[in-house]
Amino acid sequence: MLMKVNKEIDLDWIEIRDMCEMDCSVDQLRKMAQGVRMACGAMESAKELADGIQVPERYTRQAALIPQGDLFRPLARQTALHERIMAAIKPMPSVEVPPLGDEPKIEKRELVVAIADCHYGAEIHVTGLQGEVINHYDPEVFEQRMWRLRDEIMRIADKENIYLVHIALLGDSLDGMLRASQLMQLRYGLVESCMRFADFMAVWLHDLAQYVHLNVYTVDGNHTEIRPLGTKRNAFPQENLEKVITWALQARLKDCPQIRVADNDGKRKLAQVCGYNLLLTHGDGDKSLNEAAKSAMLLYQTPVHYMMTAHLHSARESSYGLSEHGNAVILRAPAICGTDSYAMSLKHAGWPGTIAAVFSPSVGLEQQYYIRL
Repeated sequence: MLMKVNKEIDLDWIEIRDMCEMDCSVDQLRKMAQGVRMACGAMESAKELADGIQVPERYTRQAALIPQGDLFRPLARQTALHERIMAAIKPMPSVEVPPLGDEPKIEKRELVVAIADCHYGAEIHVTGLQGEVINHYDPEVFEQRMWRLRDEIMRIADKENIYLVHIALLGDSLDGMLRASQLMQLRYGLVESCMRFADFMAVWLHDLAQYVHLNVYTVDGNHTEIRPLGTKRNAFPQENLEKVITWALQARLKDCPQIRVADNDGKRKLAQVCGYNLLLTHGDGDKSLNEAAKSAMLLYQTPVHYMMTAHLHSARESSYGLSEHGNAVILRAPAICGTDSYAMSLKHAGWPGTIAAVFSPSVGLEQQYYIRL
């Protein structure tokens, strides 16, 4: 397809489709070829940036010894990418935050705020049956909504005497390139979207850390998957841009004593909130959230008191059982980006916003706030 786009071969699109045995229309094939060319261009730009970074000698020696099998190749790629990103970010100045005062003497109460389905880089415009605008979204609207969310977090923290805020980035931070139709609504490529989003979040977290202490968690989403060479979903589970975002935040905020950015563990992350286990997941691979929570407890031999998920762009709360502390509750967060045409087609549309949950050591989940943005 790239040879056709670059005018290196004299074949029409129908002949190329038949040769590749692809089941799609000629227009779809042409759009996919344009998307591949854009992605290759972004990768070339990233490669030019990385060429100036010296790769440690041990990786050069290891590369010559690694067999061609698929067993160790994903780990080697991830480690090398981590080193290069850290080397690129290291010269940047760290964000400094003045230390806060001593912890309050009252019972510690903590707040969990979900930030899910930002789909940064997408430009969305959804209208209703009478032409009214249901949702308009682009990178500028994203930033406006995030600053309103900052104000709401500060208001809730002051009202509820919150000392520690857990920020849960529940996946799909970027819109990605999963379908050819996405090319019509993307403003930036994958690499630029990733760096712009990580840079804004570092500034946003730094600003919020002047008022409260922060624990930041990330989980992988489906839209941030990298699917090279036309592979299917989950073919390379470790190839996810949420990990790059996590590394960038850790590097930019490493000198901020009020902020702790946890490592990215993939699809699931277990957080401790007031002594309770909170399981964080994007939820794209779970057909039944109740069964997902129960299977996680059996699989990891760890009690899950609460579960927070996203993916369907709509809010929901349900109970999936009992624990020694009360009901085991699942909280599903709405999307920062709001609804889009795909969510509308699945009948999972919802207003843009998020949820914030107040926890205390004696009660657990005390109060929920549904924040419409």
